[in-house]
Amino acid sequence: MNLNKFHVFFILIGLLIVTSVKAKDAFAKGFFVQDIKVNIEVVNESGIPLPFVTILHGRSSYYLDDYDYYKNLNFEDMERVVLNYKQSSEYINTYNLPIAGLFYMPKMTNKNGQSKDIVKYKNVPNERVENIDLTYCFIKKGYHTKIESHTVHRSENEVKIKVILQKEKLSDNQNLSLPLNERFSELRYDISNFKFDYKKEKESEFKLAIIKEKFKILFEQAKSDGINDLAASILAYMYRMPEITVNETESGYLISEFSHSNPDSEINTKNIKEAYILNNEDVYIVQEVLDLNFRNLSDIYDGHDKQNNRLKLIKEYEAAYSKFGYRLWPSSINRLRVLYVEEGYYSKNYELLLKAKNLLMEMEKNEPKFTNYKNIFEVFYSLVKLETGIDLERKEGSSVE
Repeated sequence: MNLNKFHVFFILIGLLIVTSVKAKDAFAKGFFVQDIKVNIEVVNESGIPLPFVTILHGRSSYYLDDYDYYKNLNFEDMERVVLNYKQSSEYINTYNLPIAGLFYMPKMTNKNGQSKDIVKYKNVPNERVENIDLTYCFIKKGYHTKIESHTVHRSENEVKIKVILQKEKLSDNQNLSLPLNERFSELRYDISNFKFDYKKEKESEFKLAIIKEKFKILFEQAKSDGINDLAASILAYMYRMPEITVNETESGYLISEFSHSNPDSEINTKNIKEAYILNNEDVYIVQEVLDLNFRNLSDIYDGHDKQNNRLKLIKEYEAAYSKFGYRLWPSSINRLRVLYVEEGYYSKNYELLLKAKNLLMEMEKNEPKFTNYKNIFEVFYSLVKLETGIDLERKEGSSVE
């Protein structure tokens, strides 16, 4: 009996050794996935830390399938992000992104010019790429924007990035507004760094209410000082500022979460309209006011009697697109395409369907990482053929018969 126990003991030891060897081999092949810790420091030319720098993040995501290819952002994509969306970067947050593959860092740089990121590898058994590319955009008023790209090898689990931003030459008026702009950036940092504790819900709500009140005070100060562009930016930021909301789960439970705001609320709608009055040259504010028209879809989609609404909106969106180009977020440009399609169906103006096709092709060329265009084109062509009998996919030339 003792011999049997001794025999079993050695069998178990043997299994543990084999398991350990297999585990090491599995780790080498990528069974076990390491998170990558990214420590970021941003300074000026003199080496002084720069606080409250906006950080946008793209990454090569090797585990995405063909449908989600557009979420894979490389250095070239991030250059386009800066070119198109730098002016509206202060409005970007986790719940409000111009393109889906863009990551908004949980934190901007803190008062010491530092920030941390954690990049998680997806656990794919027997498959682990040799490296992953991380690309970061650093944006701060008064400084030239910078893009940094880093290749992280599979053996690394921590990366340190030090970025030097060069000062930008500003006008006297821009220099005068910098202190208030810095305060605005600090409050945006407070929101991006806000931690909601559902166990201390009332305390979290109180802290958030204080931050919101600080935004209102800053708005009044900017408006009083005649810095209308900043005052408008504050209102536009508050329009989609994350907030504590109560949501119902599938099981019927009510839970509080820190998530996206309700832009349809009366106060938020009022804010964005007032922002437009203060500054109708801000591309983000213009598109948000235009997009208000899509809140009540029955004003657009319900047949022939809504034609005047559609034609009016087509004219307004075309004017904005002509003025701002791809500084407009793709979601707004896509609304123009939707208007072309709806009016084309109802008025049998099939030239508008061709316009919709051409606009979609322009979008794919100018912002290829907005969505899965292959899927959009397939749905678009099939719907047009179903509604009109026209095979727009094969149509050549500049007119539709």
